[in-house]
Amino acid sequence: MIIRTTFCFAAAMLLIASSSASYQRVEVVEEVAHAVAERRLCDALASIGDGEQRTVSLSGIFVVGYDKMFKRKSGDWSPKRAEVRFTGELYGPGAIGPDDLSLLPPLANANRMRNRRYGHLNGYRTKFVVTAISDVKTVPDATPWPGSRSAASAPIVERAEVPRYPQLARSAGIAGEVVLDVTIRDGQVSKAEVMSGDRMLSEEAIRNVRTWQLTAKANTTFTTKYTYELEQRMTGACNFTRVELELPKSVRIIAPANGW
Repeated sequence: MIIRTTFCFAAAMLLIASSSASYQRVEVVEEVAHAVAERRLCDALASIGDGEQRTVSLSGIFVVGYDKMFKRKSGDWSPKRAEVRFTGELYGPGAIGPDDLSLLPPLANANRMRNRRYGHLNGYRTKFVVTAISDVKTVPDATPWPGSRSAASAPIVERAEVPRYPQLARSAGIAGEVVLDVTIRDGQVSKAEVMSGDRMLSEEAIRNVRTWQLTAKANTTFTTKYTYELEQRMTGACNFTRVELELPKSVRIIAPANGW
């Protein structure tokens, strides 16, 4: 889920370092209860309604845009990170305005939507106005950046053929998962074994995974999963097969079922 929000800072200018929910959480401030209920940032942004305003406390790892919080050596413009807690007001999208029947539809629609979004070019559906900043802590430079790969991370797949749905399996209505144990030597697939899965699907999974080319110095063994799905589509709908890749972790192939 990708949700955008614009931030208005009262005491400092900071940019979100990552949209990953594992680094961010929202605590909804209850007026009566002493305990503070916690929710993920994405959940709070998705649940706030049109015209709604909510007091929240947000904490996460942020990139420091200016060097007011941390001392730096002269000429050091490298990004610094801080773990910070913000308290402020979260605003949902503005309400849709009334329809002015005296205007042409395009102009009337533009007027109705002009207060729905925030920020530059109306690029954000929500707004967070910060009223307090607290609990500022330095994040050590050795801490990996969100989304970065460490030496122990899975290798990068640099090239691969587009996976296909086996035609015989599709005609027979066979779907399911194939789990492979893959061994990489000098960036090439040296061995691929089927751990589980139907043979009508696994042979194509083996053929495809052997087309993978990884980083040249990669030498490792890992498991990967091929998921084959059939979906019913109406007559005249697109008959193309869809492919979703999260390499080298998983491959998902969705094809139209026969006979619909």
